[in-house]
Amino acid sequence: MPKPTRKVLMLTRRYPPYNAVESTRPAMFAKYLGDYDWEPLVVCGHYDRENSGDRYDADLLPESLEHVICPLPPGDNRLMGEIAADVRMGMRRQLTLSPRAWLTLPGRVGRFVRDNAKDISLWAADNLLPERHPFAFTRSLMAALPELIARHRPDVIWATSPPAGPHTAAAWAGRKFSIPWVADFRDILEQDSVWKSRRTEPQRRWARARETRVARSAAAAVAVSPVLAPILGRRLRRRVEVIPNGADIHDYPSSPPVLDSDFTISYTGWVYIPQQDPGLLFAAIDKLLRTGKLQPERLSVKFYGCHAAAVNSIAARYECAPCVQVLPTVPRAVCHRIQRTSQILLLLEVGQEKGIYPGKVFEYLAARRPILSIPGGGGCVDALLAETHAGVSCSTIDDICKTLTKGYQTWTRTGQVPYHGRAEVIAKYSWPKQTHLLAEVLDQARLRG
Repeated sequence: MPKPTRKVLMLTRRYPPYNAVESTRPAMFAKYLGDYDWEPLVVCGHYDRENSGDRYDADLLPESLEHVICPLPPGDNRLMGEIAADVRMGMRRQLTLSPRAWLTLPGRVGRFVRDNAKDISLWAADNLLPERHPFAFTRSLMAALPELIARHRPDVIWATSPPAGPHTAAAWAGRKFSIPWVADFRDILEQDSVWKSRRTEPQRRWARARETRVARSAAAAVAVSPVLAPILGRRLRRRVEVIPNGADIHDYPSSPPVLDSDFTISYTGWVYIPQQDPGLLFAAIDKLLRTGKLQPERLSVKFYGCHAAAVNSIAARYECAPCVQVLPTVPRAVCHRIQRTSQILLLLEVGQEKGIYPGKVFEYLAARRPILSIPGGGGCVDALLAETHAGVSCSTIDDICKTLTKGYQTWTRTGQVPYHGRAEVIAKYSWPKQTHLLAEVLDQARLRG
């Protein structure tokens, strides 16, 4: 194949072998952009077994690594909310003293500040300059960009957020070297279920103002859902394109799967509590077990790679707890096999927000097994499932009971829960199709530049 004639410099913190949607989106774009006459040049965090923890997956899109031109230290893996909580808790310990101990307070506070100087500086900087988070990575990125741009001469810069640092680096480089850039938003600060627990409202307003100031210099802006795009567009005072995450339909075998012999309901990925709550499912299963419409010895509810303690603590409140298993994170290939062989794939929507497209729903579309989405809120996921016929969305215990009963009865007769997904519609959401949309955005940005 002839070498692409146009170059896009792609800025992202997470990247394979770190296993997360934040990594998969840029890696998939990098994998397919060459098909649309764009050469991807990726600048990202360097991840290995030591700094990835249970997110490390050596088999995660290894072909995308050939596009990496500059891996950088990714910086602190902790969320800023965790750092802020550590600082606040430490300060409370210093102030919770007996009357006599107040005499030693200045010395105690001084030692605490010296011992925690790094965390305190990060916490302060995040409040003052949230658009530069994560600070160490953003600093390294901005230091590396002049030499990389001089060597590779990209036509466009693409940067994905959150975190906001890649946007800040792209805007700075765009101004300095007169290169148009594209701002990609996987989440936005208006999403209450994502950001409410991490920032106070004044902090969020300040972060939005700083983020808006940066993003308005972009030649184009992209959001991942048709609900989030107009919300972001009103803030940026511009049109925002919609490019959802994609389905890995080419990475799953086309042959019919050999399904589990049990009535297996599987969830693959993290569960973010309290934003996502499996309790509605457990309550519905309890109801069916009590009425004899499900047999516990034939039922298996499996969660892979989530926070075991949190899910187990919720399951313990229900009679179905013995049927629930919380298992470790598995490599991507194993995850695909689990999805393909499960009778039902569980999708836990984030709160009642209607604009969030979880990356997981597209994985499930590629697996071609029926999806049970909880709780349905009449939003993007509901519309997607209705369009593709790949599953159902349930908002009440009774709705879940009806869906599970129907699937279980069919399974007892035939050995499988039937799947009715429309392949021709699902194909519209494949990663090659989504990358084609990105290539068009890059073309337009290049012309504007």
